[in-house]
Amino acid sequence: MHTVSAGYLRAFADVSAQRRNAHLWRHERETATSKLISLLDASVYRDIYAVRLQDGQTDTTIESALLGSAVEEPFCEAVKLLDSGAPLRYWQWRHVSRFVAFQLARTPRAFQLLRDEWNREGLEIRSNDPQMAMIYIAPHVEKWLCAMKWIIYCDRSTLPLLTSDNPTVMWADRGDGVELGVGFRDPALRVLFPVTPRMCLLAVHTQASFSAAREDTPDKNPQMSDYYPLRINRGNLGIDQAVTMNHVIVSNAEHYVYSDSHAQNVKMFLDDLFFGRPGPVRRSDRMPIGDPVRNR
Repeated sequence: MHTVSAGYLRAFADVSAQRRNAHLWRHERETATSKLISLLDASVYRDIYAVRLQDGQTDTTIESALLGSAVEEPFCEAVKLLDSGAPLRYWQWRHVSRFVAFQLARTPRAFQLLRDEWNREGLEIRSNDPQMAMIYIAPHVEKWLCAMKWIIYCDRSTLPLLTSDNPTVMWADRGDGVELGVGFRDPALRVLFPVTPRMCLLAVHTQASFSAAREDTPDKNPQMSDYYPLRINRGNLGIDQAVTMNHVIVSNAEHYVYSDSHAQNVKMFLDDLFFGRPGPVRRSDRMPIGDPVRNR
């Protein structure tokens, strides 16, 4: 199963590649190499969302009915309209918010961070717990996202927007640099999501979203509504802003950055800010994600 939707990554395919299936460029942090690969092989983890049943069988409903039909397909249709310049209706923006919420909760890193936290708290972790936590967490996140202020940026620079194996980034601008991995209870939170190589979504906290994130607690379901007063503005990215957005995106990558080209400016950018650089760390103790948790 793709932990980053193949339908989403299709927007980052290299249209000049003469292949039967769509291909995109995969840039690897550790080896500092770039390779043209099929969308079918990007960000694939076998049975990561499968639920193990008591009789030993596996249930793939999360993959097919939830992430596939209910989350990915409506999002991809909305992106086609966005890319064409057509306006989206309210429920189509909700398809975007739901996809972003699940993308925050569905990656191997998100699962590992849950395990890290539970280990730190001394809790037992069962095989199905991360999958169930994803289903529980995503509606909370969607509610908070819908209360934030959104800006849809079009990249007017010569540097295309990149994406990664963790394409939704939670970060804060600290003035002298950016901090990754901040939570919804940080008033400086920004959520960045590259939609296509020429378009990205940036969401910033409002008083409503900050209050909701503080008031919703894990012991109760979020009070969902059929309607949220989405506030969506539009803007353009110049080269300085495109560099900043890409810097945030590639810094948040676990192993891979994806792009629609291997142009010289993309290569130079990755040489400076991605290849050979250390991967992300846990915010709590600054240890690399996946390292043994040190109980406090």
